[in-house]
Amino acid sequence: MPLMDGRMFMGSSMDNDAYMHQVVCVKGVPASAAEFELRDDGTLDDEWVTYELNEWDEYALEEAVGMREEVGGTVTALMIGDEAKEDLVFRSLAKGADRAVRVDDEGLDGADTYVKARVAAEAIDDMDEAPTLVYTGLQAADTANAQFGGAVAATLDLPFTSFIVGLEYEGGADVLTVRRELEGGLEERLELEIPAVLGIQTGLNDPPYASIREIRAARDKPVVERSLDEFGLGPATVTEMVMTGVNRYFEPEVGDTATVFEGDPDETANALAATLVELGVVR
Repeated sequence: MPLMDGRMFMGSSMDNDAYMHQVVCVKGVPASAAEFELRDDGTLDDEWVTYELNEWDEYALEEAVGMREEVGGTVTALMIGDEAKEDLVFRSLAKGADRAVRVDDEGLDGADTYVKARVAAEAIDDMDEAPTLVYTGLQAADTANAQFGGAVAATLDLPFTSFIVGLEYEGGADVLTVRRELEGGLEERLELEIPAVLGIQTGLNDPPYASIREIRAARDKPVVERSLDEFGLGPATVTEMVMTGVNRYFEPEVGDTATVFEGDPDETANALAATLVELGVVR
């Protein structure tokens, strides 16, 4: 059952119709230059892997911060699961979030995207302030399945759209105008009722770099630790909810990837033609 049925939005600033509480779901992913070791049983040895904020989530966070600067309100960073590394929580705060909520529970071991989306929805629904907007990155760099945002929206029974490359909002309005990226270089412009969940594409803004000094200063911002028990969930419930999983990781076999024809133009052209005939591409 959707969590927000019958719930009304109320901001903390009752005398400001433009006040917004924005929640940004942020995930930690292996650094792009990380190298993995494959164990014999097909699992990953990531002991020495470093983590960074998911690129798409960084754009989502910067968009929320920019919206707050325009219309006021607060930005909450929400992190779910074992990727909710402590340093990444503070990195999110250093990039402009006002506070953070972290759900890092042993019961989430083995949780898939849909379980984490359910937990995120529970955490959002249980916040003191109901959200005006919930942001997620279009996808995560490690799983790249682009399902999390839609699953959060479905659980909260909120409107959802993704591939967003532009936002327009007038403070106090009950609709948001978005531009969506389509295939072939086209864009779609549509209006979305709020509260809503937004899947953000890269290139929407220019996320800032968080310095060590800013990250240290962010430790003074509030971080709320939550557990599954607080949402009436536990390891057994999580196991029942899991719908997908990874059987094993492996390196694909590499065969003959290319044939290089050497010689002068006539020789290489004749060799290429003969090869195409042999393969049945031409007659």
